[in-house]
Amino acid sequence: MERKSFAIFTLIAVLLFSSLSVIAKPRSDEFTKVKNVEYSEVQNLEKMSSREVKEIFNKITSKYKNMTYSAEELEKASKTAEKAKSFLNINNQNNINDVDDPMLSQSNDYYDLFLNDLRKGNYIEGLLNVDEGMTTVEMTLIVAHAVRAKDASKDEYPNDSMLEDAFRHFSWNHMCTSDDNIGKTKTRTATINHEWGPILVQPAINIYTRKYEDYIASGHTDQEAATRAFNSTIVAIPRFKQDTILVCEANYSFFKGIFGVSHIMDLHNNCYGRAYPASDPSLDYREAFHKSRRAGELILDEKDVNNDHYYQVWAWDWYTY
Repeated sequence: MERKSFAIFTLIAVLLFSSLSVIAKPRSDEFTKVKNVEYSEVQNLEKMSSREVKEIFNKITSKYKNMTYSAEELEKASKTAEKAKSFLNINNQNNINDVDDPMLSQSNDYYDLFLNDLRKGNYIEGLLNVDEGMTTVEMTLIVAHAVRAKDASKDEYPNDSMLEDAFRHFSWNHMCTSDDNIGKTKTRTATINHEWGPILVQPAINIYTRKYEDYIASGHTDQEAATRAFNSTIVAIPRFKQDTILVCEANYSFFKGIFGVSHIMDLHNNCYGRAYPASDPSLDYREAFHKSRRAGELILDEKDVNNDHYYQVWAWDWYTY
């Protein structure tokens, strides 16, 4: 009861003050703890149940139900959506991540056409990337390195899916950071948003559906309602991410409830992949991975993820911007 009451208290603070908060800039020094909370204070906290997480997500979603946006914001959203669609198409062409979703509708209704995009984690990922300042060229290069890292990981570990995953994420971050056209900061942005995409799919769908139903009830056609609801959702998604981060920062149990062990493994290994181009510039991505592995720095299997890893990703801020 005490944990749930605290979660609700922190949520109220988010709903009241998140519109006034400033999005943090990506950090250059990722190996300095940013939270003034000791491990001993949170080590025994269990993750929130899926029901409690859903309850908080629903309350954040309700914040956007009656929110209206300026013409400028909606016009910007339309342009952002186009760039995110381009990012999604590039991913699809290269068979990166998203697979065919049996829930995708074959209908030509405008509601369903927009909904199909929002069901894609890569689409949400692209929206966040654009909102956080990435260009189409940078996102295209990010995908190109993702393909290269994916192929290299299959060659390196053809018979071990967990080592393949660890190698892929480390190498992807190393390649992108080493690319002067991307750099460490944009690599951090893109690879963190890669984890946020799937997390924000259902909240995005919920916001979109509620907005659509309101517009239909107001007498708009399917096309008008879907278009307005979709653009409103595009504006809301980055803000929803920010709201969620604010709750995570204040509530470790909520953080553990929305990030699974696969997320923590990836976020952890990503950070080390970004670090090596500066700490050992003479090493290529493969050499850097094996040096990091020998040093015991990496998570090599999801079953090895423990509360120490969760705390490090949370307290060292490896999951935000």
